[in-house]
Amino acid sequence: MNFLKIQKRLGEIRTHSYTRLIRGSFGSMGKNCAVLMSIRCSNPKDIYIGDRVFIGADAWIDCIKEYGTQKFTPKLEIGEGTQIGHHSHIMVIGHMKIGRDVMMANKVYVTDNLHGYEDVTRSMIDQPLVHRPVEIGDRVWLGENVSVLPGVTIGKHSVIGSNSVVTRDIPAYCVAVGAPAVVIKRYDGVKWNRETEPEAQTVVRAVARLRENLPVIRDIPAAAGAGSY
Repeated sequence: MNFLKIQKRLGEIRTHSYTRLIRGSFGSMGKNCAVLMSIRCSNPKDIYIGDRVFIGADAWIDCIKEYGTQKFTPKLEIGEGTQIGHHSHIMVIGHMKIGRDVMMANKVYVTDNLHGYEDVTRSMIDQPLVHRPVEIGDRVWLGENVSVLPGVTIGKHSVIGSNSVVTRDIPAYCVAVGAPAVVIKRYDGVKWNRETEPEAQTVVRAVARLRENLPVIRDIPAAAGAGSY
């Protein structure tokens, strides 16, 4: 008896049943989707899911309609063929689009809002949420532990390396890594070329200086994750 095959089959049956049970909770859900147990989700009627979408175990997707005295009209669109990894967290107060065939690894965080902090006389939890639109293009790959922060657009077929923090727009057909993420490769229509623009060079030089001055991090690559893409 092959217990692993039995376990796999039981998991498939459970996922199929669970997906059928929660299907009607969403604004819409396309064909051949799979949602693993158990998703944490507020206001699922504001979530629109395309065909063949996979949502991994313990995902947390929040469409926030109110915070304190603030009111929002959130809408999340997830394109067909997109895969959202286990333990991923998506927070929406505006209109967020995640494109087709997007690959999100485990523990990815995407948000279109942040807490205000400017008023130093008030706790940050008591300050209003600030919305900045986020859009993730078709065929984007977000590596494990990536954070995509408010006000960011990631262009079509771009790659964001693991553990990166995306704080500003990444053009289409690029590879970006780091915290904050910077472009290290671009596709010119024929081949992928390593980035030689000043921004990338500045980051490399800054990390090199850190490696010289702080022996404890000398083993860190000159551009974190750069050698893997």
